[in-house]
Amino acid sequence: MNIRKISAFMVVIMLASSMCGCKKKVESTGRLLTPQGFATEAEADVDNEENTGEQPLTAADRLLFTYEYRNNAWGYQYTVYAIYGDGRCYYYSLDAGDFTPPEFSKDDVDSVIDLSSDMVSFHYDQDFINELYKYATEFDPEAPKTEKHSAYDAGQTSLYYWDEDMNKVMLLNEGDTRYEFDDPNFEMIQKLWGSRYAHM
Repeated sequence: MNIRKISAFMVVIMLASSMCGCKKKVESTGRLLTPQGFATEAEADVDNEENTGEQPLTAADRLLFTYEYRNNAWGYQYTVYAIYGDGRCYYYSLDAGDFTPPEFSKDDVDSVIDLSSDMVSFHYDQDFINELYKYATEFDPEAPKTEKHSAYDAGQTSLYYWDEDMNKVMLLNEGDTRYEFDDPNFEMIQKLWGSRYAHM
């Protein structure tokens, strides 16, 4: 055998042996510990419970939001995303030729959205839903609004919050007409909803 190959082989064996000899087996906790502070198991568990946001702030099966689109420009079009307390999102669209009231109402919920079915489109992160929910509960349903024409034949897309009495509170409305609400939570809701694709 070539002397160079033998020498290289011996070096590899020695390096592997030394590395194995100085490694200490450590059971992984599944957490990444940073140099800023190595938390004890108890501290890490407390932090984990506080920050995961895994629990809904309200009932998991409660309808919290609907995101609705309607357009009359090229024949009536209507779609709705119904979002529940645990982040489940159900999608519904009218079949051609169907008609629905201009706004999705509480009478439509049971007939259109089947919670026992597999029609869930996707889930939103629980942290995202919890944050949006907190801003929505503080939003004033009677907040003054200004309307600005912004497009032609684009239709209207609206985000509604459903309060505990199943009343719809409009939070956002954009399309042919853009609404701006004089409420301190409006900009935060707008910004948060604009980031929704990162939370699916």
